Order: sequence, then C-alpha cells, then structure tokens
Amino acid sequence: MLGHFGFMGAVSFPIIGVGLLASLRAGGRKLTAWVVGALSAALGIASLVFPDVESRMDLPSALTATGWGIAFVVSAQRRLLAGATSASPST
Repeated sequence: MLGHFGFMGAVSFPIIGVGLLASLRAGGRKLTAWVVGALSAALGIASLVFPDVESRMDLPSALTATGWGIAFVVSAQRRLLAGATSASPST
C-alpha cells in the first residue's frame, strides 16, 4: 500500500488537471473550481495536521497550498459573479 505518499500523489495530479479544466471556463466550472480549491486545501491541511509523517510538506508549502486553494475558489467565484452580472439584462 502506498500510504501517505499515495495520497499526496493522488491529490496533486488532479489539482493540476482539474485546475486547468476550471481555467478553460467550460460549463460546470464552479464545481471544478471548488474541487481544486478543496483538494489543494486538503493537501496543505493534511501536512499541517500530520507533521510527523515523512511525506508531509514543510510549513511554508502547506500554508501556501492551503492559501492557494482558498484563493482559487475566491477568484473563480468573483469571476462567475462578475460574468453573471454583466450577462444579465439591465433594467
């Protein structure tokens, strides 16, 4: 069994792939943006919660991954809201 190394790898690759998918602004991008943000934050938080595990990220990397996940979701939400307000007819 791969254990924590498998978890780190299994989470890292989808972050990249789904992040690219979300950046293409295809239909359903709200869900993909939330998935990327949650996976990135989970990766950082797992490293913070389990500091004794050999495959953890160091503190700056864990905090960066967590912050990046949150920032990705906030950015995507702002773009979605901006697109929704500009697409709606003004009265």
